[in-house]
Amino acid sequence: MGTPRVVLATGVVVGLLVGTLAPAYAGDDRPPKVGRKNLPTVARVAQLYPVLEGGSRFTTRGGRQVLAHAADDCVGTSLVAMADRGTRVNYDTADEPVPADEDTPRVGGYRFASVAAAKAVVTALEEYAERCAGLHTDAEDHTAELTRLDDPAHGDQAVALRVDVTWPDDGDGGGYQSLQLVVRDGRSLSETVVRRVEGVPDLDTALALSRVAWRRLR
Repeated sequence: MGTPRVVLATGVVVGLLVGTLAPAYAGDDRPPKVGRKNLPTVARVAQLYPVLEGGSRFTTRGGRQVLAHAADDCVGTSLVAMADRGTRVNYDTADEPVPADEDTPRVGGYRFASVAAAKAVVTALEEYAERCAGLHTDAEDHTAELTRLDDPAHGDQAVALRVDVTWPDDGDGGGYQSLQLVVRDGRSLSETVVRRVEGVPDLDTALALSRVAWRRLR
């Protein structure tokens, strides 16, 4: 199979998408599960995002977890990727939802059948970012623009993106900005997404959360 393409989910939260085939491996080779203990606690995340103090987290986990859903993208391809093991955590305040002028973090931990499979995901995302940086997607009700950021310094392989989404026809130019930090360590991959509706999400804090998530998953 050729190099998988990555597409960007523009209508909802930004996500990592890669076309892959189901792996063939013996039961003993199946990657270990990603459990709650492998992802940051609410208390730990609240140290970086105080608005979450006393809040909660919602966990989605399963076998071949979908990393995200496809929408439009600059190369016109829509694919969905699945990790072999995956868990995703969304964090909420005690009085949810998170206010529009505060950052909203989400963390995902994924494990693949092999190091090569995990590397292919990040490599494809890097290639996508190079192809689509500076371009924007026009959908029926919104536009989205992709910017490649400096790669995080931790992990074996990493990539960082920013996406600006706007709804030009809603009367007030609403939208959101989202940061996506993807870090690979061996055959494990941590994904940190930070979204903000009003204002710009803080990159330094997102990088700090990405380091926490990466260490917990190792």
